[in-house]
Amino acid sequence: MTRYDTLITGGRYFDGTGGPSRMAHIAIKDGRVARVFDEEPDPGEAERVIDARGCWVTPGFLDTHTHYDAELLVAPSLSESVRHGVTTVLIGSCSLSMVCSDPEDASDIFTRVETVPREKVLPILKQYKSWRTPKEWVAFMDQHPLGAQRDQLSGS
Repeated sequence: MTRYDTLITGGRYFDGTGGPSRMAHIAIKDGRVARVFDEEPDPGEAERVIDARGCWVTPGFLDTHTHYDAELLVAPSLSESVRHGVTTVLIGSCSLSMVCSDPEDASDIFTRVETVPREKVLPILKQYKSWRTPKEWVAFMDQHPLGAQRDQLSGS
């Protein structure tokens, strides 16, 4: 029986404390960092091993200013953030949000303030927006497929 879901081996690890980076190996279990190894781990301890030599490993890399409100609905993997190493994004933190607006108003806000094309945003909102309150938005997101796909995580 394996001990971890994934081992990420040989990457330059940044722990987010502001301390210096180091070459390390990271074990993931149930979507969380379970252990950071300085010594070489046994690959048999994980279902999957990712060779991160030549790569930076930045678990917990947060993007706190995004404009993903509509994109999250149609492309929930947020592949552009994954491509840049981001592991967590905050939605609605750019001073704008689609949570409490109707589709027309939300589309107008993003068109005016962020120059997001209305002809792209409005149809998305009309198709997906079923919530009217923050609580309903959270319930919608709880049922929406979120996160990176396996092929994005392995770099293929």
